Amino acid sequence: LDLAGTWPQLAGTATARVSGLPAPLTLRGDGRGGYALAAGALGEGQLSLISGEGFVPELGGTLRLRPLALLEGATGEAAAEVTLAGPLTAPRLTGTLETRAAQALGLRLTDTRGAFVGTPAEVRGTLSQGGETVATLEGQRLTLSGLRLGVAGGTLRASGSARLEGASPAADLTLTAEGGLGGTLQASYGAEALTVTGTLEAAGVRAALDVGASRQAGWRGSVQVTGGPNGVLTQPIRLRLSGPWAHPQAAGEAELLGAGARLVATPGGVQVRWVDGSAAQASGVLELRPDAAGEWRWLGSAALTRPELALSVTPRGPLADPELRAAAAAASSDCCGVAIMCSACPAKTALPGLGVSSSPRSRAARTGCGTSMP
Repeated sequence: LDLAGTWPQLAGTATARVSGLPAPLTLRGDGRGGYALAAGALGEGQLSLISGEGFVPELGGTLRLRPLALLEGATGEAAAEVTLAGPLTAPRLTGTLETRAAQALGLRLTDTRGAFVGTPAEVRGTLSQGGETVATLEGQRLTLSGLRLGVAGGTLRASGSARLEGASPAADLTLTAEGGLGGTLQASYGAEALTVTGTLEAAGVRAALDVGASRQAGWRGSVQVTGGPNGVLTQPIRLRLSGPWAHPQAAGEAELLGAGARLVATPGGVQVRWVDGSAAQASGVLELRPDAAGEWRWLGSAALTRPELALSVTPRGPLADPELRAAAAAASSDCCGVAIMCSACPAKTALPGLGVSSSPRSRAARTGCGTSMP
C-alpha cells in the first residue's frame, strides 16, 4: 500500500492478491480523485471518487472484464462491461455480458448475451441464447432453464440452480443431451469439487459416467462404454479419468472386431490407436478433433486383417455424418479370387461406405456406393 493525499483524492499505488484471481489487483490514484484499476487478464477499469456527504464519497466509472480468465485453459471470448454510480458503500451497477465461441473443459457455450442491474449485493439480470432466455440471476441465485452447451458434435441443455455466495459457489444441474446425442447427466459442484453421473448415447453406443474432480486433486472416476453394432465391441470399454482440473484425460483399452484398440480422450480430441488383438491384426490411428468452428471431425486411417476379411478405412467429415474412403478384400472358399472395392460415400449402414464381394476374379460386382474391382 503506497497511497497518500487528502481523501478521496489519493495518489500512489495499492496492490492486493485475491484467491482465485489470475493476477494481483492494482489500484493507481492520480491525486485528483481518478483511479485506474488493473487485474491482469481479467480486465481493467477507470473509477472516480468525488467528495459527498460526510466521509463517504460518490463512486463513478466503468469496468471492462474478461470472465474466461477465471477458467484455466478456457478459449474464446467473454466480455462484460459494468458501469458504477452512487455512494461508495452501496453503488448501483448496470452491465452487459456477451460471449463468443467460449469453451472450457471440452464444453462449448452457445453464444450468449446478458444484461443486469442492481447493487453488488442484489443483482438482477437475464442471459439469452438465440433470443431465448436461458438463465435468470436474482441476488446470489442463478437459475438455468435450458442453457445450451456444445459437446462432441451434440448439445447439452443445462437446467437447475447455482448459489453464487462469496468464495464458495455451489450448483446442482441436470444436463439433457440432444442433437445427435441422447441421455441425461446429473452434475453437482460444491466445496470446490465437481461430480458428474449419468449416461450419454450416440449411434447405438452408450457411455455411463461416474466421475469427479477438484482443483486440488484433479480428475478421478471412470466411463464405461457399451453397445454399437453386433460383433464390433467384443467387451465393454472402461476408461479411467486422470489429470489436473483444467486438463482431464480418459484412457483405456478395448477389443474391436477382434483387434486391440488403445483409446485416449481429452477436451481437445479423441484418439484410437489400433494394434493386434486376439482375432485380428490391425494398425493405424483414428482421431476426432474439433475444427476452428468447434465442429468435431474425423481424421486418420486404420487397417484391419481377419481370416475372412482385410479392411482399411479413412473417415473424413463431421462426427455424426462422416464419409468413409474404404478398401476391402474378402476371401471365400467357393470362389477363385478376391474382390476389392474403393469408395467414398456417407456412413449410413452397419459397415458404412464399404462393399465387399466374393465374386471370381473375372467378374466385377457393382455396389450401392462404389464398384468392386477384380
